[in-house]
Amino acid sequence: MYESKINNAINNSKTIENKISFTKVKNNEYYGTFNVKNTNILLDKIINIELIQLLPDLNKDIFEESYFEKINGEEARVIFVLKHFFEDLGIPRFYMFLKLTRINLYCFELTTIFDKPNNVSDELKLLNISIIQNYELRGNHDCTFCYQVNLSDNTNITPIIEKMITQIFIKTFKRLKQFIENIKIT
Repeated sequence: MYESKINNAINNSKTIENKISFTKVKNNEYYGTFNVKNTNILLDKIINIELIQLLPDLNKDIFEESYFEKINGEEARVIFVLKHFFEDLGIPRFYMFLKLTRINLYCFELTTIFDKPNNVSDELKLLNISIIQNYELRGNHDCTFCYQVNLSDNTNITPIIEKMITQIFIKTFKRLKQFIENIKIT
């Protein structure tokens, strides 16, 4: 089911080229796309489960800390602890505990793990989220990333928090896009 939605988003994203789109489809469901071009590297060589480890390093203003445990070449567990953006509003700080699975050559899925990890404070609240990321290679140096983000149905998001979450995703993927596009092998 999600593959047809993602394929539609990929097809529509080709007209966007250098932009990052992130759109609310319905309550707690979002789709986004961005294109990456870099003639200095073979993109299929860097798109793997380890790529997610770059997100906290590229976004130190968003992520407080992170942990990555590679299970095998197709699976990993990841913890992202977010900065406390809403402390003044009395909203708790969030973390994500995710299982990353490579579904096939062109698709990754991140799903929430509900067990509380030992290295996460009890004061943090689990953000129940799932992300499906597809990518389409167009040659060796051109790629479209397309992702579907779903928050739990019981996650109540006010419009201001929704705007903040949207900006976090756009900023995170913009920095990943810029990083990949600026890689040079000497």
